[in-house]
Amino acid sequence: MELYTGRIGKKKRFVQFGKMLNKKEWNNVVIFKSKKGEAGFTLLEMLLCVLFLSVFFLLVPRLHSLFIEKPYSKQINSWEWDVFMEQVQLEFRESQMGKDIKLENKEDSLFLRMGNGANVTYELLGNNIVRKVNTLGMEITLQKVSSLSYEVTPHVLTIHAQDISGKKYQGVATRYTPIELWT
Repeated sequence: MELYTGRIGKKKRFVQFGKMLNKKEWNNVVIFKSKKGEAGFTLLEMLLCVLFLSVFFLLVPRLHSLFIEKPYSKQINSWEWDVFMEQVQLEFRESQMGKDIKLENKEDSLFLRMGNGANVTYELLGNNIVRKVNTLGMEITLQKVSSLSYEVTPHVLTIHAQDISGKKYQGVATRYTPIELWT
């Protein structure tokens, strides 16, 4: 390939031109040189763009959550209800005696006497179901509850709950040996 340097066009750009073999014949080729100050897209610029893009995509979701107000759910989460029922099921199976007591404010409390002598109480305080052991401590086991009732038989404990939005829940805990009921 033979190349020559010269000026071409009205703008008088410096070019290289010549003849190049293309398959079976010779074709004229013009190669433009870049001006001073014109640079290509460098690796450093590309890395900076990737850095800014990644920072943008990392920060936008976090900033987005700050400006959107999440609505307060008035319903009990299904997994919270499942965890509560599993805990009651375990304690109902471990207990030796059980009692369902009606209080003056028409809410129920559940008393279970465990094998180690501890007394476990489940009661509704405000909108929370609270678990107490030997009348000490207050472990909140379920929130957003407006009403609660228990039905205890020697083999089955049925729990009826209603959340503050009005949705009703029912859970059943069973045991294999009969429980002694207090009267």
